[in-house]
Amino acid sequence: MLVNLYSKPNCMACNQSKRLLDKLGIDYTEGPITEDVLAFAKDRGLTQAPIITVYRTGDTINEATAWGGFYPEKIKQLAQER
Repeated sequence: MLVNLYSKPNCMACNQSKRLLDKLGIDYTEGPITEDVLAFAKDRGLTQAPIITVYRTGDTINEATAWGGFYPEKIKQLAQER
């Protein structure tokens, strides 16, 4: 499983998401919200930061799970999948 977190500076929801991912021991990569990430988010109807994408083995970009905002229940679900 590959987890990516795209954040913006001084974002409370971004910081909360990172803290929970760290607390649960979920490996992730972090990057800024770029124009490409914004286009991906817009195509998916995501309007809040952070943008989190989850690729499971064999997933294409269109099959990835993605959400915007701080959703602790979704992050906890990732911990259960490991």
